[in-house]
Amino acid sequence: MPETRRCQHCGRLIPPGRDECPECSFQPTVLRPFSRETLIAGTFFLLVLVFFVVGFATRTFRARERDLAEVWFERGEIYLKGKQPDAALDSYRTALRYSPDNSLFKLRLAQALISANRIGEAQSYLLNLWERDPQSGPVNHALGRLSAEEGDVGGAIRYYHNAIYGVWPSADENRRIALRLETYHFLNSHAAAGLAEAELMALSAEVSHDAEAHEQIGELLLADGNYDHALKEFQLALDANPRLEPALAGAGEASFQIGQYSKAHRYLTRAVAVNVSDANARSLLEATTLVLALDPFQASLSMEEKSQRTARAFQTVMERLRDCAGKPSVRLGSTPTANDLQNLYAHGLELTRQARESALARKPDAILSTMDFVFRVEAAATKVCGPAPGADRALEVIAERRGGPS
Repeated sequence: MPETRRCQHCGRLIPPGRDECPECSFQPTVLRPFSRETLIAGTFFLLVLVFFVVGFATRTFRARERDLAEVWFERGEIYLKGKQPDAALDSYRTALRYSPDNSLFKLRLAQALISANRIGEAQSYLLNLWERDPQSGPVNHALGRLSAEEGDVGGAIRYYHNAIYGVWPSADENRRIALRLETYHFLNSHAAAGLAEAELMALSAEVSHDAEAHEQIGELLLADGNYDHALKEFQLALDANPRLEPALAGAGEASFQIGQYSKAHRYLTRAVAVNVSDANARSLLEATTLVLALDPFQASLSMEEKSQRTARAFQTVMERLRDCAGKPSVRLGSTPTANDLQNLYAHGLELTRQARESALARKPDAILSTMDFVFRVEAAATKVCGPAPGADRALEVIAERRGGPS
């Protein structure tokens, strides 16, 4: 029986009468020394090597694209800040060629279009971004500003509110405050005072214990003539920071405007103690002090004190009549108003005996008629000679609170 042999390379049986393995004899001679398992392992290694080489090349290419995208984006940022929107547009578009799905690049492109006054294109671009991500804070903010520029109150409010409650790349409480204030200023400039005030009230609820924010809200309400709400905001600011001087001064002014002079005096005294260089607070404190010292209508005063204050007010306006009539620019009898001064002075001389402190104490009913004369003199003198400081200004304030002369 012929001897059975196995191939030294592949381990298969070599048929009788053959000197070589029929399987291995067909392989290239260079591979014959290697076993099948070795060849399979080598092939796998080569495939892995090719995979890593291709992957590395791809990553290198993509990294290069990202770097180029960032370079062009930064150029666009520089051009946009430098008010060169056309150059910025070219840079942003180039950046998008390297990074076509970058939302920030697309947003900046839209902003550059706005700067270039290509509003229609910008709006189309932004709306496309909004449809992809309606919660985007930056996109809604940009759309809000576009609506504001077009005078679209409803659209501006909708997009501004979306921006306030939207998603931003990073959390920033100051951004929310800025967005609320931007919405407020837009509404205030479009005669929507009620909606504007609502924005400030919403902001007040959001800022909680932020003293500076409440003080800022108070200043805006004070400028709008909303003195009651302004006072509340200043008080909230002072709850958080009792020595915040602008809030003390603001609370004093708001209290003064609504006729709460004792409260105004307390706030303004504290404001001046914290910041003696605040000229407005010092001036208002002086006026408040004079109002409290001159007002004869305070319920807590005795009849003697009311008589003293009324007599002093009468003497003050008689002196003002003489000073005003003596100015070179004033010619008595030349105009109806100037003639009023002459008539008032004559009437004042008739009231001199009645307006003495002792006479007023005996006849309290004369206090009302005497103060009515005081108010009429202050109003007439201001028309002819302009506003007066000190006691005269304090008497005008008292007149305003009383509704003026009868």
